[in-house]
Amino acid sequence: MKPSLIVCGESSADRYLSLIVKSIWKTEQLSFIALGGAYLDSIGVELIGNFRSISVIGVLEIVPKLSAIIALYNKLKKIIRSGKVGAVILADFPDFNLRIAKIAKKAGIPVFYYISPQIWAWRKSRKYKIGRLVDELVVVLPFEKALYKNITDNQFRVDYFGHPLIDIIKTKNNPDKSKPVLGIFPGSRDNEIERHLTLFMNSAGIIKKRIGNLKIMIAKAPEIDIKRYGIYKDLLYKPEEIFKNATAALLKSGTITLETAIAGIPGVICYKLSNVSYIAGKLLIKGIGSMGLPNIIMGRNIYPEFIQHLDPQTIANSLMTYFNNSKRETSINDIKKIRNMLGEEGVIDRTAARLYEFIKSSSNDFMKSEV
Repeated sequence: MKPSLIVCGESSADRYLSLIVKSIWKTEQLSFIALGGAYLDSIGVELIGNFRSISVIGVLEIVPKLSAIIALYNKLKKIIRSGKVGAVILADFPDFNLRIAKIAKKAGIPVFYYISPQIWAWRKSRKYKIGRLVDELVVVLPFEKALYKNITDNQFRVDYFGHPLIDIIKTKNNPDKSKPVLGIFPGSRDNEIERHLTLFMNSAGIIKKRIGNLKIMIAKAPEIDIKRYGIYKDLLYKPEEIFKNATAALLKSGTITLETAIAGIPGVICYKLSNVSYIAGKLLIKGIGSMGLPNIIMGRNIYPEFIQHLDPQTIANSLMTYFNNSKRETSINDIKKIRNMLGEEGVIDRTAARLYEFIKSSSNDFMKSEV
């Protein structure tokens, strides 16, 4: 059987797919190659490229990586057109991956798309393009499947098995009330660390002046070189350690906000882009009033948000709320509802079972066409 090609563009998708592949391997040792990262690499999937060279958010931010993006795109196109892969598995990363889907479609190779592009936030018409180019889509948020109900047919299938973080985030938040801890999550990309870390630490410093015994724990992203954290490298911890001990968290907008909610930690969500990227985003994103995934799922801001115009003092004032035990408990009661909305445990195994079936079916269909 030909290997399946995985294409993902950031750390969360890399993590999810590594677990899905491991689950598939409990049934059969299918072959995979990937544009991936540290997680897929660690389980033994052959990497044909690392997404770190092309992972970026924003308009101006893409320019320095344009040559690397084109080079990897051409490399993937060559692999797909060579006929050496039996299925293409795409994860998130839509602007790049929908172009890869188009190449695979023209080559007659089945396409499995994991994690829907955020059509509920912007460019809603992309769902028709997805329906044309993708054979099967697995969504991870409870409201997403319904968005495709008018375009599903025998050629395009949509499934929802729950969110994989339900299986991943097992650590329960259990902070020591006598030892306040602030968790800092500045991002998983180089440019996010550059934009957020110093600003987040300025807010942490303000809180430290008010709470003398405050411990600051910074989450180390697996794809980021420790040198990127500069003078703060001695404050780095694994996210799981922070999930267990944090009283509150200061979060870069993204998947980490959902991880923190599942762990049961209150906090504040922030994000900063270049001014051009921010203005472009404001023009494109319509119909939602929040950026954080927990807030979008709940339909209201259970995590305060500060986007683009980030003032350390204002952020610190908002975070201070969670170092008051009674106010913290009120927030946690809301946060606990998130976990119940994201499906039952076993999400990864259910997704893996469906992907395994997809790959095997694709292989059988190919063999029949060859007879």
